[in-house]
Amino acid sequence: MRILFVEDHLEFARTVTGQFLAEHEVTLAAGVAEARALLAAEAYDVLLVDHDLPDGSGPEVLAYARERGIPSVAIAVSSHEAGNEALERAGALARCPKGRFHEIGVVLASIGR
Repeated sequence: MRILFVEDHLEFARTVTGQFLAEHEVTLAAGVAEARALLAAEAYDVLLVDHDLPDGSGPEVLAYARERGIPSVAIAVSSHEAGNEALERAGALARCPKGRFHEIGVVLASIGR
């Protein structure tokens, strides 16, 4: 599965990618602008999106994808509930808070991809 992981804490992203997403093709984006550029150039099956980003917020990434008809499933991966709720309102189909990232495999399976 091709995954775009939008997360500004790159050490966290690399660690959990190696531990829990090693069987997938994961591309990291550290902010909204980088995520937009990657979404414009490549197709992804799943977007893992944090809420708080240095140049905006995760819902902006989801709005960009939706406005362009990019067919990706989004999962909210914020460390706080308010961020996950905002991402779900913006179109994320599921959530996997950072403190429970070890459950990402179950969340990915639950969305049927």
